[in-house]
Amino acid sequence: IDPDATYCGYGTVAHWVVLNIPGADLASGDVVNAFAHPAPPEMRWHRYAFVLHKQNGTIALSDDELASVQARAYFDYAAFAGAHGRTAVAEKVIDVQLDAYIVDYYGEGDLCQFPESCSFV
Repeated sequence: IDPDATYCGYGTVAHWVVLNIPGADLASGDVVNAFAHPAPPEMRWHRYAFVLHKQNGTIALSDDELASVQARAYFDYAAFAGAHGRTAVAEKVIDVQLDAYIVDYYGEGDLCQFPESCSFV
């Protein structure tokens, strides 16, 4: 998830969601959102959190919830985890800054513009 996308007007963004992973076999899980490469705006830093949850039983999403998660933007991580009884067991947060690779990957026009009035640097 990207909690810093709020500054782009998108709320928290879900970059990758995989549910119902059997054991350690990530490839056999149910992909709700395929991995989306980080794309922070301009020359600003964004934090990206990879969170691994313990899951008891299968999670079945309603059509509305599935559409909401697949939209990626405005993802309410805490509400989602709470609604499905998910317990975080591991987390890794990385800091990413826009670079030429990201611009080439997404195309410059697809990146959000960071409001000049807000700055982490």
